[in-house]
Amino acid sequence: MNKNSKRLMALVLSASLLAMPLVGCTKNTTDNTTNKNGMTNKNGMTNNTGNANKTTGNEKSAELERSKVIREKISTIAGVKEASAVVHDNTAVVGVAYNDDITSKTEVNKAIEDAIKQTDNKVTTVKISDDTTMTVKIKKMYEDLGSGKTWEDVKGDFEGFKNDIM
Repeated sequence: MNKNSKRLMALVLSASLLAMPLVGCTKNTTDNTTNKNGMTNKNGMTNNTGNANKTTGNEKSAELERSKVIREKISTIAGVKEASAVVHDNTAVVGVAYNDDITSKTEVNKAIEDAIKQTDNKVTTVKISDDTTMTVKIKKMYEDLGSGKTWEDVKGDFEGFKNDIM
């Protein structure tokens, strides 16, 4: 190989190395084009409009706090051995285990409902279950929400409880 061929090859190689980052790695600045991930490009930025979770972190925290306050309140009612509760919007779903010596579940349930509505004036509907399986599920739902699950994650369970509890 002669000297001129080596220079030409070095020049072409250098030009290629310099041009690759400028051509191959530039972003798409053309609006409304679709990239390979199926996302529409808006000068490199896309709004996330697919989030169906309408409950913000602050709302979730407020409802968890409401649930905690209600659970603590109904746990002090005579005849209640153990209680769990989850509140969402205007509905409280309560799981309760009664003391063995109670004479009337109806009276205890009335006391629970009254205490909830006095404690949280936003609650208009109270669903109470003494079924052990339901009580455990309500407690688990509360724990799941406290550990980071969203309302969207537990919404089906909550709606199911509302419909299943008479």
